[in-house]
Amino acid sequence: MQAVILCGGKGKRLKSKYKSTPKVLIKFKSKSNLEILINNLYAQGINEILLLTNYLDCKIKKEVEKKFKNKNIRILSEKIYSGTGGALKESSNYIKKNFILVLGDIYTNFNFKNFVKNCNKKKSYVVVHPNSHPDDSDTVELSNKNKIIRVFKKKQINKPNLAMAGIYLLNKKILNFNKKKKNLDLTKDILLKNKNLYAYNSIDYIKDYGSIKRLNTVRKDLKILQSNSRRKSRINSIFVDRDGVMNRELGVIKKMKNFDIFDDSLEAINKLNRKQIPCFLVSNQAALSKKLISFKFFKKIHRRLEFKLSSKKAFFNDYLYCPNFKNLKFIEKNFNYFSKFRKPNPGMILSLKKRYKLNLKKSYFIGDSDKDIATGIRAGCKTVLIRSPKLKDYKLDVKPDYVFNDLKKAINYLLRRSK
Repeated sequence: MQAVILCGGKGKRLKSKYKSTPKVLIKFKSKSNLEILINNLYAQGINEILLLTNYLDCKIKKEVEKKFKNKNIRILSEKIYSGTGGALKESSNYIKKNFILVLGDIYTNFNFKNFVKNCNKKKSYVVVHPNSHPDDSDTVELSNKNKIIRVFKKKQINKPNLAMAGIYLLNKKILNFNKKKKNLDLTKDILLKNKNLYAYNSIDYIKDYGSIKRLNTVRKDLKILQSNSRRKSRINSIFVDRDGVMNRELGVIKKMKNFDIFDDSLEAINKLNRKQIPCFLVSNQAALSKKLISFKFFKKIHRRLEFKLSSKKAFFNDYLYCPNFKNLKFIEKNFNYFSKFRKPNPGMILSLKKRYKLNLKKSYFIGDSDKDIATGIRAGCKTVLIRSPKLKDYKLDVKPDYVFNDLKKAINYLLRRSK
């Protein structure tokens, strides 16, 4: 497999501190990001690399000659900058039928090997993930088969928090668009012209450092990740129920004014994000199959939750909902988070475990009902019960490991205990 790394960016937002350094050569832990990225690719069996350069290309060449003298690395330098998409099209003669594309200004511990293994080579894929700044990111809406059905540009409101991460697995045919136009944007002029573009959701660490603020964030995150690894963190992941945990329990929500989200719960999710602990929302939502609410309204509620989370720079790494109830089934082709496993069946958790290689023995399920606790126990997680009006209907003979009044108190305790 060939990897193409875009290294031509001028780094305008970084010039106050790195005036004469290409973005890809900014260092983390004494190594340039380019060196870290190339070593990661080679370690995972991707041993043919193409670098597309422009700004300060001589410094990039010098770095490669010094660190990777005998490696299979080709460097192509543009004389005139033609955009992220233009550089790719101009290099098409050197690009293989299927190739990985990586933006050079992202720091990542991404598993490229699994990415290639789990993708259909006849299709093109964009790695996506939620982030803490969706308002400043291009985000996507997916079908239930992970096909990208809509792209939301920066600054758009009421959009999903599923951002393009800067890593792609592309079929060369995708470069056939806009043959006459020279200065091309990768997203606008190439990716969005392809009607068969799919998403690959990842919880691996992927973050761009295109500004001083984000660069400082990456360096701070790396210290946390290193600390987690060194002390072998006791928490692998957190699963959270929605109603009664994230928002006030008022039965079926039929009006947006009744969707009362707890600020403390938003802050709790933010704390997990900052600690680099993956967290997932798992909820039944049988009101859909019972036709008590419309899918349009359900989607509006979901977007509202994402918006409120992002206002606190917080996000869930992924969601799974199961609207099915007894013999009533609900299928929506334009929503990719639905599952066929209704709690207390542990299927939603097991599905997320398989997708993201989670360790359930070191994970917690947090909910406000006996069904939630039973779900967590059946999945092999530790369990936390949040007190809510549902306690009066607690019938199953299952006991939680811990009981708290709200999510914030629960997360604070678990984090203290994990030190």
